[in-house]
Amino acid sequence: MNNLLDILNKSINYLEKRNIKNSRIMAETVFSQVLEMDRIMLYANFEKILSDDNIEKILNEITGNNKEIAENQMFDDNIFGKNNKTENNNKIENLKTLIDKSVSYLEKNNINEAKLITEIVFSHILNIDRMLLFTKYREIPDEEKVNKIRDYIRKIGKEKFPVQYLLNEQEFYGRKFYVNKGVLIPRQDTEVLVEEALKILRKEKKESPKILDIGTGSGVIGITLALEIPDSKIMGTDISDKALEISEKNREILNAENIRFFKSDLFENIE
Repeated sequence: MNNLLDILNKSINYLEKRNIKNSRIMAETVFSQVLEMDRIMLYANFEKILSDDNIEKILNEITGNNKEIAENQMFDDNIFGKNNKTENNNKIENLKTLIDKSVSYLEKNNINEAKLITEIVFSHILNIDRMLLFTKYREIPDEEKVNKIRDYIRKIGKEKFPVQYLLNEQEFYGRKFYVNKGVLIPRQDTEVLVEEALKILRKEKKESPKILDIGTGSGVIGITLALEIPDSKIMGTDISDKALEISEKNREILNAENIRFFKSDLFENIE
Protein backbone atom coordinates (compact mmCIF):
# COMPACT_ATOMS: atom_id res chain seq x y z
CA MET A 1 0.00 0.00 0.00
CA ASN A 2 1.07 3.59 -0.63
CA ASN A 3 -0.64 5.15 2.37
CA LEU A 4 1.32 7.48 4.62
CA LEU A 5 1.46 5.26 7.71
CA ASP A 6 2.62 2.17 5.82
CA ILE A 7 5.52 3.96 4.13
CA LEU A 8 6.42 5.83 7.32
CA ASN A 9 6.68 2.57 9.28
CA LYS A 10 8.81 1.02 6.53
CA SER A 11 11.11 4.03 6.60
CA ILE A 12 11.47 3.86 10.39
CA ASN A 13 12.21 0.13 10.18
CA TYR A 14 14.84 0.79 7.48
CA LEU A 15 16.63 3.34 9.67
CA GLU A 16 16.40 1.21 12.82
CA LYS A 17 18.02 -1.75 11.04
CA ARG A 18 20.94 0.55 10.23
CA ASN A 19 21.20 1.69 13.85
CA ILE A 20 20.33 5.27 13.01
CA LYS A 21 19.81 7.28 16.20
CA ASN A 22 16.29 8.69 16.73
CA SER A 23 14.99 6.81 13.69
CA ARG A 24 11.35 7.71 14.24
CA ILE A 25 12.04 11.42 14.71
CA MET A 26 14.27 11.49 11.64
CA ALA A 27 11.70 9.70 9.46
CA GLU A 28 8.83 11.87 10.68
CA THR A 29 10.87 15.01 9.99
CA VAL A 30 11.57 13.91 6.41
CA PHE A 31 7.90 13.13 5.82
CA SER A 32 6.75 16.43 7.30
CA GLN A 33 9.15 18.37 5.07
CA VAL A 34 8.33 16.52 1.85
CA LEU A 35 4.58 16.59 2.47
CA GLU A 36 4.67 20.14 3.89
CA MET A 37 2.76 18.87 6.90
CA ASP A 38 3.42 19.41 10.60
CA ARG A 39 4.98 16.28 12.12
CA ILE A 40 2.20 15.80 14.65
CA MET A 41 -0.36 15.81 11.82
CA LEU A 42 1.22 12.84 10.03
CA TYR A 43 -0.73 10.39 12.18
CA ALA A 44 -3.96 12.31 11.74
CA ASN A 45 -3.53 11.74 7.98
CA PHE A 46 -2.27 8.17 8.21
CA GLU A 47 -4.61 6.94 5.42
CA LYS A 48 -3.44 9.58 2.96
CA ILE A 49 -2.30 7.98 -0.34
CA LEU A 50 1.09 9.36 -1.36
CA SER A 51 1.94 10.22 -4.94
CA ASP A 52 4.82 8.44 -6.65
CA ASP A 53 6.70 11.73 -6.75
CA ASN A 54 6.41 12.22 -2.98
CA ILE A 55 7.41 8.62 -2.32
CA GLU A 56 10.51 9.06 -4.47
CA LYS A 57 11.48 12.24 -2.63
CA ILE A 58 11.01 10.56 0.75
CA LEU A 59 13.04 7.50 -0.23
CA ASN A 60 15.83 9.69 -1.58
CA GLU A 61 16.00 11.53 1.75
CA ILE A 62 15.84 8.34 3.82
CA THR A 63 18.31 6.26 1.83
CA GLY A 64 20.42 8.60 -0.26
CA ASN A 65 23.96 9.71 0.53
CA ASN A 66 23.35 10.20 4.27
CA LYS A 67 21.88 13.58 3.49
CA GLU A 68 21.31 15.57 6.65
CA ILE A 69 17.93 17.11 7.34
CA ALA A 70 18.16 20.90 7.01
CA GLU A 71 18.56 22.68 10.30
CA ASN A 72 15.83 25.03 11.47
CA GLN A 73 16.52 28.72 11.79
CA MET A 74 18.46 29.49 14.96
CA PHE A 75 17.25 32.01 17.48
CA ASP A 76 19.17 33.91 20.11
CA ASP A 77 18.99 33.31 23.86
CA ASN A 78 15.83 35.43 24.16
CA ILE A 79 14.07 32.41 22.64
CA PHE A 80 10.71 34.12 22.08
CA GLY A 81 12.03 37.63 21.56
CA LYS A 82 11.36 40.61 23.80
CA ASN A 83 8.03 40.47 25.59
CA ASN A 84 6.81 37.69 23.29
CA LYS A 85 6.17 40.09 20.37
CA THR A 86 7.12 39.87 16.71
CA GLU A 87 9.91 42.07 15.35
CA ASN A 88 7.68 43.99 12.95
CA ASN A 89 4.70 44.83 15.13
CA ASN A 90 3.20 44.51 18.58
CA LYS A 91 1.20 41.38 17.84
CA ILE A 92 1.63 38.69 20.48
CA GLU A 93 2.91 35.43 19.00
CA ASN A 94 0.65 32.39 18.94
CA LEU A 95 1.36 28.92 20.32
CA LYS A 96 2.66 27.50 17.02
CA THR A 97 5.27 30.25 16.68
CA LEU A 98 6.41 29.83 20.28
CA ILE A 99 6.78 26.07 19.84
CA ASP A 100 8.78 26.49 16.63
CA LYS A 101 11.13 28.99 18.27
CA SER A 102 11.62 26.72 21.28
CA VAL A 103 12.50 23.77 19.05
CA SER A 104 15.00 25.90 17.12
CA TYR A 105 16.58 27.16 20.34
CA LEU A 106 17.07 23.63 21.70
CA GLU A 107 18.47 22.40 18.39
CA LYS A 108 20.88 25.34 18.39
CA ASN A 109 22.08 24.14 21.80
CA ASN A 110 22.49 20.53 20.59
CA ILE A 111 19.60 19.06 22.56
CA ASN A 112 18.47 15.70 21.18
CA GLU A 113 14.75 15.22 20.46
CA ALA A 114 14.20 18.99 20.68
CA LYS A 115 10.66 18.80 19.27
CA LEU A 116 9.58 16.10 21.73
CA ILE A 117 11.08 17.93 24.72
CA THR A 118 9.47 21.19 23.63
CA GLU A 119 6.07 19.53 23.34
CA ILE A 120 6.46 17.94 26.78
CA VAL A 121 7.26 21.32 28.37
CA PHE A 122 4.38 23.13 26.63
CA SER A 123 1.96 20.30 27.41
CA HIS A 124 2.91 20.28 31.09
CA ILE A 125 2.75 24.03 31.70
CA LEU A 126 -0.35 24.67 29.58
CA ASN A 127 -2.05 21.53 30.92
CA ILE A 128 -2.84 20.30 27.41
CA ASP A 129 -2.40 16.73 26.17
CA ARG A 130 0.77 16.70 24.06
CA MET A 131 -1.02 15.08 21.12
CA LEU A 132 -3.61 17.89 21.15
CA LEU A 133 -1.26 20.87 21.17
CA PHE A 134 -1.81 21.35 17.43
CA THR A 135 -5.49 22.09 18.10
CA LYS A 136 -4.41 25.19 20.07
CA TYR A 137 -1.79 26.47 17.58
CA ARG A 138 -3.61 29.74 16.88
CA GLU A 139 -4.22 30.57 20.52
CA ILE A 140 -2.10 33.07 22.45
CA PRO A 141 -0.89 31.63 25.78
CA ASP A 142 -1.04 33.53 29.05
CA GLU A 143 2.06 35.72 29.50
CA GLU A 144 2.87 34.21 32.91
CA LYS A 145 2.89 30.71 31.43
CA VAL A 146 4.96 31.88 28.45
CA ASN A 147 7.57 33.28 30.85
CA LYS A 148 7.65 29.97 32.72
CA ILE A 149 8.05 28.04 29.47
CA ARG A 150 10.86 30.41 28.44
CA ASP A 151 12.70 29.75 31.70
CA TYR A 152 12.33 25.99 31.34
CA ILE A 153 13.48 25.93 27.71
CA ARG A 154 16.51 28.10 28.54
CA LYS A 155 17.42 25.87 31.50
CA ILE A 156 17.24 22.77 29.30
CA GLY A 157 19.17 24.38 26.45
CA LYS A 158 21.89 26.23 28.33
CA GLU A 159 22.28 24.23 31.53
CA LYS A 160 21.46 20.86 29.95
CA PHE A 161 19.04 20.30 32.85
CA PRO A 162 17.03 17.08 32.26
CA VAL A 163 13.39 17.84 31.48
CA GLN A 164 12.32 15.00 33.81
CA TYR A 165 13.88 16.72 36.83
CA LEU A 166 12.55 20.07 35.71
CA LEU A 167 8.96 18.82 35.54
CA ASN A 168 9.41 16.22 38.31
CA GLU A 169 7.85 13.64 36.02
CA GLN A 170 8.78 10.63 33.91
CA GLU A 171 6.49 8.24 32.10
CA PHE A 172 7.17 4.53 32.62
CA TYR A 173 5.07 1.63 31.36
CA GLY A 174 2.21 3.98 30.54
CA ARG A 175 2.15 5.67 33.97
CA LYS A 176 3.52 8.97 35.21
CA PHE A 177 5.99 8.79 38.09
CA TYR A 178 7.37 11.58 40.28
CA VAL A 179 11.16 12.03 40.07
CA ASN A 180 13.73 14.52 41.30
CA LYS A 181 17.53 14.63 41.61
CA GLY A 182 17.34 12.23 44.56
CA VAL A 183 16.89 9.31 42.14
CA LEU A 184 18.03 8.27 38.69
CA ILE A 185 15.66 9.00 35.82
CA PRO A 186 13.83 5.76 34.91
CA ARG A 187 14.93 4.60 31.46
CA GLN A 188 12.45 3.39 28.88
CA ASP A 189 14.53 0.28 28.15
CA THR A 190 14.01 -0.81 31.77
CA GLU A 191 10.46 -1.61 30.67
CA VAL A 192 12.01 -4.71 29.05
CA LEU A 193 12.96 -5.94 32.53
CA VAL A 194 9.38 -5.45 33.69
CA GLU A 195 8.06 -7.30 30.64
CA GLU A 196 10.35 -10.27 31.30
CA ALA A 197 9.41 -10.37 34.97
CA LEU A 198 5.72 -10.35 34.07
CA LYS A 199 6.22 -13.21 31.59
CA ILE A 200 7.92 -15.35 34.25
CA LEU A 201 5.38 -14.59 36.95
CA ARG A 202 2.39 -15.21 34.70
CA LYS A 203 3.90 -18.40 33.31
CA GLU A 204 4.46 -19.85 36.79
CA LYS A 205 0.90 -18.87 37.78
CA LYS A 206 1.80 -18.67 41.46
CA GLU A 207 -0.80 -17.31 43.82
CA SER A 208 0.29 -14.16 45.67
CA PRO A 209 3.88 -14.20 44.36
CA LYS A 210 6.45 -12.47 46.58
CA ILE A 211 8.77 -10.04 44.80
CA LEU A 212 11.84 -8.21 46.11
CA ASP A 213 12.98 -5.00 44.38
CA ILE A 214 16.46 -4.11 45.68
CA GLY A 215 17.71 -0.58 44.95
CA THR A 216 14.19 0.52 44.16
CA GLY A 217 15.05 4.20 43.52
CA SER A 218 11.85 5.93 42.41
CA GLY A 219 10.01 2.62 42.80
CA VAL A 220 8.99 2.33 39.15
CA ILE A 221 9.81 -1.37 38.78
CA GLY A 222 8.22 -2.56 42.01
CA ILE A 223 5.16 -0.33 41.71
CA THR A 224 4.59 -1.31 38.08
CA LEU A 225 4.73 -5.01 38.98
CA ALA A 226 2.42 -4.39 41.94
CA LEU A 227 -0.16 -2.74 39.69
CA GLU A 228 0.17 -5.31 36.91
CA ILE A 229 -0.13 -8.25 39.34
CA PRO A 230 -2.59 -7.07 42.01
CA ASP A 231 -2.37 -10.25 44.13
CA SER A 232 1.42 -10.01 44.46
CA LYS A 233 3.24 -8.95 47.62
CA ILE A 234 6.23 -6.73 46.91
CA MET A 235 9.04 -5.30 49.01
CA GLY A 236 11.10 -2.40 47.70
CA THR A 237 14.37 -1.53 49.44
CA ASP A 238 16.99 1.17 49.11
CA ILE A 239 19.85 2.54 51.19
CA SER A 240 18.91 6.11 50.28
CA ASP A 241 16.37 7.95 52.45
CA LYS A 242 15.61 10.33 49.58
CA ALA A 243 14.88 7.43 47.25
CA LEU A 244 12.55 5.88 49.81
CA GLU A 245 10.67 9.18 50.18
CA ILE A 246 10.18 9.36 46.41
CA SER A 247 9.17 5.71 46.04
CA GLU A 248 6.63 6.11 48.84
CA LYS A 249 5.29 9.25 47.16
CA ASN A 250 4.83 7.31 43.90
CA ARG A 251 3.13 4.47 45.77
CA GLU A 252 0.59 6.94 47.12
CA ILE A 253 0.13 8.75 43.80
CA LEU A 254 -0.55 5.50 41.94
CA ASN A 255 -2.44 3.87 44.81
CA ALA A 256 -0.32 0.70 44.85
CA GLU A 257 -1.49 -1.02 48.05
CA ASN A 258 0.43 -4.30 47.69
CA ILE A 259 3.97 -2.89 47.92
CA ARG A 260 5.95 -1.64 50.92
CA PHE A 261 9.29 0.18 51.04
CA PHE A 262 11.97 0.06 53.74
CA LYS A 263 15.64 0.86 54.18
CA SER A 264 18.23 -1.84 53.61
CA ASP A 265 21.80 -2.09 52.29
CA LEU A 266 21.24 -4.91 49.80
CA PHE A 267 20.10 -7.94 51.91
CA GLU A 268 21.15 -6.46 55.27
CA ASN A 269 17.64 -5.94 56.69
CA ILE A 270 15.85 -8.61 54.68
CA GLU A 271 14.73 -11.74 56.49
